[in-house]
Amino acid sequence: MYNGTMKKRSVAKEKKPSRAGRNVLRVLLTLFWLLTAAFIIYNGTSNAEQSSAQSGGVTAAVQAVAGFFAPDSWVASAEGAALETLHSYVRTAAHFLEYCLLGALSVWCYLAWDTEKVGAIVPFCIAFYFPMVDEYLQGHTAGRAAEAADILVDIAGGWSGCLFAFFVFWILWLVVKKRNKRREYGREKSGNRPREIQ
Repeated sequence: MYNGTMKKRSVAKEKKPSRAGRNVLRVLLTLFWLLTAAFIIYNGTSNAEQSSAQSGGVTAAVQAVAGFFAPDSWVASAEGAALETLHSYVRTAAHFLEYCLLGALSVWCYLAWDTEKVGAIVPFCIAFYFPMVDEYLQGHTAGRAAEAADILVDIAGGWSGCLFAFFVFWILWLVVKKRNKRREYGREKSGNRPREIQ
């Protein structure tokens, strides 16, 4: 009886940190998701002057980096129409990347909170409908307009982020599974060894 209760207590002690760690992971991932979603909505509801200033600052940073690594490239020396083209590329890339991050966080939140396979569609639904809400709000902001092309870019970015997150999870699952098999094989091998005669 004593050994049985001691084993139960030890098992309970081992499970508590894992549950606590998972709860912390859930809270952190949810917080990061909310911050990313708020950042996207904030950018979408910024007026035309604020949006131009933000994207202009990012474009200038891209040119500075290009000037350091490739000073002879058209990116570093872009002016006039070429600068407008670069500005458009930067805005498109920003849309794609921010939704890629939102999609990845949506998947990791789902994996942290839910284990039902049917729930795997939820991150893809979020990545599909969230851009529409964002563009709707943008269309009702002073000096801004909703664009179908942006919605398509955002959905592509969100779904890419979802696929990337599932791929990362699959790789980690394979690594953990392989490591557990090695441990089980090692235990079986050590358990089957003949005892030494003293």
